[in-house]
Amino acid sequence: MTPFHPLALEDYERYQRYYDRCRDKSADYSFINMWGWNDKYHFELDYDDDLCWICSRGRHHCHMYSPIGKWQQENWPQRMSLFSEGCLKFHRIPENLAGQIKKDYPGRIFIKEDRGNWEYIYDAAELTALSGQKYRSKRKAANQFKEMYDYEYHPITPKDIPELCNFQKNWLSQPENSAESCLLEENKAIHRILEHWHIFNDRLHGGILRINSEIVAYTIAENVAPQEMIIHFEKALYNYKGAYAAINQLFLENNPDCRLVNREQDMNDPGLRRVKMNYKPIKFLKKYDLICFELH
Repeated sequence: MTPFHPLALEDYERYQRYYDRCRDKSADYSFINMWGWNDKYHFELDYDDDLCWICSRGRHHCHMYSPIGKWQQENWPQRMSLFSEGCLKFHRIPENLAGQIKKDYPGRIFIKEDRGNWEYIYDAAELTALSGQKYRSKRKAANQFKEMYDYEYHPITPKDIPELCNFQKNWLSQPENSAESCLLEENKAIHRILEHWHIFNDRLHGGILRINSEIVAYTIAENVAPQEMIIHFEKALYNYKGAYAAINQLFLENNPDCRLVNREQDMNDPGLRRVKMNYKPIKFLKKYDLICFELH
């Protein structure tokens, strides 16, 4: 093993080769997502043959996260023991990997459900059509927007980046966001991704809604598999009724090859959980904290 080193843009292509081998494409471990949030989490990587180990290092802590790469291992206890001689805790382990590690650690592992970090997976066709009673309110909101406003939809291109950065200032200044200090960290993440769009454009996609040539909503998404996307960010001005429902529907309508949509976690926020559940997920990418005892 090599020593951990800080996450850097130079890791992008190599890291992607490990990520692409994962059975579950968690939004947490997308390089683009990690790069965006790196100012907060200070990620570090360690490449070890067919696995990449991930940690978040602060002044007084070092949190281990799920490794990515080849999860079909025959020696998980031996691989994980390299990090500790005693108890070791891993955060946000996807369900399939958690089950495999537990099987290899009979009686020596404790698994704790991390419900706030479960990722919501949706049927893209359903979110595009918004058919039936269960989508009645979303369909009504999207249709209301389309009927009320003379709008224009187009994909994000590099020339839109400066305008999107300015839009973020307007979005943050809305009264509804005034008490949300966590949005400042999210805003940093959005800017870091936008500023490096030209590097990530092999995987990044996005859509913009304009009214009178001004941006009123946008989506930033990532292709993580041939028919699967992660929606990293979705923003709309609140004074345009139905704008959130409309950008959600129109983005997927303009990306018809997408079959599954990952809209990330709710972080145990009751309002965000309610919104995500209202879009009727077909499944969750479940995650757990793992505590391993007596590794040797």
